[in-house]
Formats: sequence, C-alpha cells, structure tokens
Amino acid sequence: QLLNVLDLAAASVVSAAFSRSSLSDAVWQPLCVKRWRGRWGFAARWERCSEGPGRGAPWYAKFEREEADARRGEITPEELQGLCFDFRMRMSVRRCVSTEMRFGPARWEQVGAPVPRVCKGAARGSVYGHPMGDSRLTWVLDPDGRGLQWGMWPHYWPKGVVRRLPTWGWEVVNVNVVMRALDVTR
Repeated sequence: QLLNVLDLAAASVVSAAFSRSSLSDAVWQPLCVKRWRGRWGFAARWERCSEGPGRGAPWYAKFEREEADARRGEITPEELQGLCFDFRMRMSVRRCVSTEMRFGPARWEQVGAPVPRVCKGAARGSVYGHPMGDSRLTWVLDPDGRGLQWGMWPHYWPKGVVRRLPTWGWEVVNVNVVMRALDVTR
C-alpha cells in the first residue's frame, strides 16, 4: 500500500534525508495516480502533467497545482465551451434528455438570433444540442464564472449556478434543470 499525502507529510519531518527524498518524482507520481484516478478529468489531467507545459516541474508541484485547480469554484469561458453536458429536467432527473448540450462559440449571425447584451466582462455564445433543438438559443456567463443563463435573448430561463462537484467535475443547476459535464476523455 502506498503512502498517502498526509502520511508523507508526517513522515518527512523525521529526518532531512527523508524530507529530501519525499519530494522525488518516484514518490509523487504514484501519489498523483492514486489520488486522481477515478476523478473527473483524469485523462486530461494526466496528459497535462505528463506532456503539457510545466512538464519539467517536479511531480509534487504538479500535484499542488492540480489540487488547487480542482478546488476552484469558477469556470472560465474557454472551459465552459470545451464541455459537453448531460441535460436532465429536475422533474424527471433520472431521465437524460440530451448528452449533446454545449455552450459554444457565437453563431447568432448565421441563425438570425438576437445578440445578447451583457454586462462588462461577461462571456456569451450560442447553445448547441439543447433538447428543444432551437439554433437561436444563446448563453451568458457571469464575469465571476459562477452564474450562467441561456435561452432566447432577452427572455432567458432562470439563471443557473455553476459549481464544482466533489468528483472535480462541473455542474450547472437552475430551478428547472441539472446539467453535469461529461468526462469525454475516459
């Protein structure tokens, strides 16, 4: 059985030599696998740490960076646009009505949708894969990355709350729907 992070921290105060060796990649890479496997986005996280920018950083630094990111409660417009959601109505939450729901780039010029007016710093775009199938649906993400509205501008449906799940995935919830980001990298 491998040590967990708390065991490693407690044991590293025993000696300076153990403390130095406890920072090695041989120790931290398996800890990362143990901690992250089974969490949302594991494949993308592993690729980012193994091959992406900062790959030369020690694994303990990668661990700290990814753990901090997993605690982040606000989503960026780029992240939002890269996700595909499982869409369920609250009144029948056991039944999925779409697994193609996306908050993508703007296409209102192509489909004749009204351009949403937004407050400074808010991101906006077009909705794809909504169960209604209407290509004129748009979305607006609050500047803080925690609130999201979608629908037919200017008559949007109730604002949804964007939140991070304990699994590190993303969820958008309003009074009518529950949408969870699909981990398409699994």
